[in-house]
Amino acid sequence: MLISVKTLVELKGFKKIFLTKGESKIVDLKNTLDKLKFFDRNMHEVLEPGMFTVSVGKVLQSYSRLN
Repeated sequence: MLISVKTLVELKGFKKIFLTKGESKIVDLKNTLDKLKFFDRNMHEVLEPGMFTVSVGKVLQSYSRLN
């Protein structure tokens, strides 16, 4: 029996940067809808309808939300 399980939080892209104290940078990350697809229990690639939240930050406990 195969069960499809989807996690609530997934890493879909990252860019490692280094900042000095007080420095800021603009970081450009390009994500497409293809990166939000996953395989269902029948191994069909699917994109679920609905809103997605993009989170940016160092750790899950301290992040900013962008919609």
